Amino acid sequence: MREKERINRIAEKIAEVWTKYPDQRLFQLLFNYGFYPRAEKLGTVQDPFNLEDDLTEAHLDKILSGEVEM
Repeated sequence: MREKERINRIAEKIAEVWTKYPDQRLFQLLFNYGFYPRAEKLGTVQDPFNLEDDLTEAHLDKILSGEVEM
């Protein structure tokens, strides 16, 4: 079973990113900032249905730390 604590933790990070980009609509934010399938290398994408929450959270952390440019 997945840890329940991840829900609030990840939701808070999404809110923090969204606050940085308030003109974005929710799904626009999710699409534009890496939650939709990302090309890891040319010709490849990752299906968001199979994207694990820890990878999403790590990506949010990179956005919030400025490691990922927007």
